[in-house]
Amino acid sequence: MTAPPENESALGLEVLRKVTWRIIPFIGLLFVINHIDRTNQLDEIRRRGWSLSDGESVEGVAAVAAPICHDAGIAAAVCISGPRKRIRATQDRLLDSIVEVANEIEKALQQQQGAHR
Repeated sequence: MTAPPENESALGLEVLRKVTWRIIPFIGLLFVINHIDRTNQLDEIRRRGWSLSDGESVEGVAAVAAPICHDAGIAAAVCISGPRKRIRATQDRLLDSIVEVANEIEKALQQQQGAHR
């Protein structure tokens, strides 16, 4: 037996909503990586410790990210993305937080690497 069309539509929208919210952080990270790659500012980002994407990839979406450096390169990044107004309103606090988290991850990676030597 199949579900009536109205239930099928509601179910489809619910699944889409759940999937969309689960992939938003990943999409934000891709936006930031794309921005970093496109502008070739890796050295500046390493020195500064963070990057900001403000609608360059998708209008109305902003993201802040901090690189996680390991073995003389960027191994990953911590990223927060969302609506431009919300990110810009809390940008300084977000930048402080993600830089702190990235630094903690770098230290943990260094300790883990030191323990395995």
